[in-house]
Amino acid sequence: MLIKNPTLPLDYFVASFVGGLDDNVKHFTRAFNPRTLPDAVYFARLQIATIQAIKTPDKPKPYIPQKTPTPQRSLLPTPIPNNQKSTNAYYSTGQPKPKILSATERAEKLAKGLCFFCDQPYEKGHKCNIKRTQLFLIKIPGVEEDSDC
Repeated sequence: MLIKNPTLPLDYFVASFVGGLDDNVKHFTRAFNPRTLPDAVYFARLQIATIQAIKTPDKPKPYIPQKTPTPQRSLLPTPIPNNQKSTNAYYSTGQPKPKILSATERAEKLAKGLCFFCDQPYEKGHKCNIKRTQLFLIKIPGVEEDSDC
């Protein structure tokens, strides 16, 4: 092009190159306002590499079990011994302390067909007379908690 028309300015070649690029690459390259053709090519290749990196899915990271289990924080309050005065708001509201059943007590009640909470016969559709908020904690092995809270 320069041989046939030697009076063309360098800006013409840069503008022609950038104008012929895809829209995704063109706008990125123009944003850097390249002054020379090698600069325009560099910015265009940089944007093309970025687009390809975004399109290729990351390979899933393999699961590596931890050798030592990390201690997990419980969502439930720590039980307070009977000889210490309770400062927990849950106990000061007048609600009874939560009843914790041992494994043997649960097995006995299950064998007798009794409700775990109200000792009434348990059947489908059973509703306890005791109205208490219940919180269930499920621990999934291998899942770590975020300790930023």
